[in-house]
Amino acid sequence: MIVEPPAKTSVPVAGPDHQAAAGVPAAFPVPVATPGDDAEPTLSVRRACLAALLSSAAAAWMLGGVFDSPQARPLALACAALGVAAAAAVARSRRPGVAGLALLPAAFVAASLVSVATDSRVSPLEAVQSAVSGGGLLQPPVPFDAGWRFVLVALCILLAAATATLVLNTSRPRLALALPLPVVLAGALLQPPDGGVLGAGVSLVLVVAGLMVLYAAELGGSGGSRGFELRRSLRGAGALALALVALVVLNHSSFLFPAAVATRALPPQKPQVVPPDQVKDRAIARVRGPGDLSGPWRLGELDSYDGSDFLLPPYDPSRLVNVAGDQPLTTLKGATQDYTVTVVDPEQRVLPAPAGATHVNLQGGRAQYDPRSGALMLPAAPTGAFTYTVSGEKPPSAQDLSAAGSPRGVNPDDTWIPAAPDEVRHLLDNAPRNPWDRLQALRQALYDHVVAAGPGVPGPTPPSRVVAMLAGGRASPYEIAAAQVLLARWAGLPARLGYGFYGGDPVPGGGVELRPRHGANWAEVYFEGYGWVPVIGVPAHAVSPLDANPANHSPLIHPAEEVSLQLYVPTDASSALLLYQVVRWWLAVLAPIGVAAAVLVMFFPWPLKLWRGRRRRRHARAFGAAAEIAVEYAEFRDLAGDLRAGDPWSTPLEFLDRLSPDEEHEEYAWLVTRALWGDLARDLQAEDVAAAREMGASLRRRLSRGQPWLTRVLALSSRASLREPYDRSLPNPWPAPVAGAARSRRRARVLRRRFA
Repeated sequence: MIVEPPAKTSVPVAGPDHQAAAGVPAAFPVPVATPGDDAEPTLSVRRACLAALLSSAAAAWMLGGVFDSPQARPLALACAALGVAAAAAVARSRRPGVAGLALLPAAFVAASLVSVATDSRVSPLEAVQSAVSGGGLLQPPVPFDAGWRFVLVALCILLAAATATLVLNTSRPRLALALPLPVVLAGALLQPPDGGVLGAGVSLVLVVAGLMVLYAAELGGSGGSRGFELRRSLRGAGALALALVALVVLNHSSFLFPAAVATRALPPQKPQVVPPDQVKDRAIARVRGPGDLSGPWRLGELDSYDGSDFLLPPYDPSRLVNVAGDQPLTTLKGATQDYTVTVVDPEQRVLPAPAGATHVNLQGGRAQYDPRSGALMLPAAPTGAFTYTVSGEKPPSAQDLSAAGSPRGVNPDDTWIPAAPDEVRHLLDNAPRNPWDRLQALRQALYDHVVAAGPGVPGPTPPSRVVAMLAGGRASPYEIAAAQVLLARWAGLPARLGYGFYGGDPVPGGGVELRPRHGANWAEVYFEGYGWVPVIGVPAHAVSPLDANPANHSPLIHPAEEVSLQLYVPTDASSALLLYQVVRWWLAVLAPIGVAAAVLVMFFPWPLKLWRGRRRRRHARAFGAAAEIAVEYAEFRDLAGDLRAGDPWSTPLEFLDRLSPDEEHEEYAWLVTRALWGDLARDLQAEDVAAAREMGASLRRRLSRGQPWLTRVLALSSRASLREPYDRSLPNPWPAPVAGAARSRRRARVLRRRFA
């Protein structure tokens, strides 16, 4: 007995008749009511797109509130509208699958244009990498630089397009909240403290408006349950409002997220060392001004000493002073001179300044000043070339420093030092009593014996290294500068280790250009009334470099008396790999194999069904025209089964009611019925087989094109027609169920006798 399914829903077939009947493009799977069926509400495309737009706009509003620019939210809303419009245009195109694939590169092109318009000095990929590596999401508001603009534009366009596509392809407007709602809830956690209420309120209004529109779109004017759906939407809106209020409250507390790093003081720590081969040679800043522009141009200092290493000063946000426009920094005795500095590196947030900076004019910008280290820092990476004017003290003379009084109010970290070794104590006993002359005597003893060798990479400098340098040992430029700081502290003077740039490449029109290769370290000694004064000097001897590009051309440095030769000896340099490195390597090797295997497992039914069709047609040629027509119709019905279209147990004429009205389908159903069971069975011609083959191919093609692209992809991987084919008497490579195997063999014998 054949049982009719209760549902009688028409499935679209692409073609002119279907477009005229449904009133929408053929790619839309629109249910069409048949005579005698209960009328079902049809989807309003405009209302569905409006619901997707409102829900996407709620997410875009929340995402735009994370940033510190008033342009973020309007830009995010415009991108959401652009994404919905693009999805609607793709759905109405003749080939929605091909057009949909172009949405992803189009979104990235639009994001790249916005990013390049903001900052054309770096590529969008480098801007995104810089923004993401810089962090800041847990410390809103986030600086709205070029990298975050790219991310915001691409995310809003893709989110809105995906939401509209999901609604239009599934004909379920309530899915308009599936993608944007998690973004709204996540964005509520990242809102700045002063914008959480505004962001939650506007997003709530947009979400409620979207709920109203999507339920109206789903009802489609059918009536009857509109009031119920309206009350349900209001209850859902109330629950959403409570959730947003709770998230805003949690955002202002430390329950979900601990206190941000920017609000906590960090203890002193060792400076991070970047390998020289990973430093990209690039222009960082350009300096113009009077006199010698070689510097030093300081970025910061290391003052804490743990007995072996110099550490960065503790980071305390409460100590920072906000600097805006034209503002003094400190007062010193010496005369000053002005310099104009232009930062051209988008990753440079610390502003180079001369030693003893007394005044700064940021020309409308803003920065933060650390009184302890004297560092000037931008709150965010500059989006373009940043120019400012800074005043620095002219270097005091030796007579001025000799006459300086005893330092007062010095940080203990600038004076702590372990006990002096015996060799240093002997030098102190024979040194002059004046602090400046005493320091010069110790530095001269160091310069006369130490041999400079190697790059200036920070490393441990215990007192024993100072003794080795005084005995004629080799040391890097960093160690020599650190040894001068230790000697100054043993002499009773506050001292610390400064770092920044020294030297520079001349540029046309005057000035110098600072690059990473100009990085340097030097000792800074504190003198009352003059502040921190850099003490610059060079040792008397250095190891001659073997390359043709020596790093220092100073005529005051002479080659050491030792002759150095390089000898290359092959050795086994293998080292043990960490577990995560082994796992990462195997993942890189096995991931493509796993993806290929997954695709093969998912889509192997597709080539199997193609092979089955060829085998069926070859098998039917031995039984005549009726068998060939039966095979062509079975292929059509198996495709419909994979697409979940209609009822697999319907006869050819009954199956007409399961699809949208189509003249070719009706003609095909009558041809099959008359050829297999009617008046044409005894007088089939080759023209009938050709017509059945042509109409079957046309219907299969149009039935597939009339479905959403996702349904077509799933049909390729479907096993439905393999497990339950329309006609089990025809060849099928899939094993038949054990209970029905004997019945299938009997049906095959009957078919052979019928067509013999």
